[in-house]
Amino acid sequence: MVATTTYTAEATPTIQGWSLKVIGVGKTTCSNLGEAEAVARELVVRLTGMPMERVLIEVTRP
Repeated sequence: MVATTTYTAEATPTIQGWSLKVIGVGKTTCSNLGEAEAVARELVVRLTGMPMERVLIEVTRP
């Protein structure tokens, strides 16, 4: 079994789509809420160097 880490991505609507704040990692944007999890995961992988298969994302709306 592979150890995973769960990150919370707070999704806030904007005029152009969604603003995502991944707690403890950073911010990014996406065009629709359906792609929020994948975009947030890519951000975590890019900024932390963690393997994608170890990153879980929970998308919330504050």
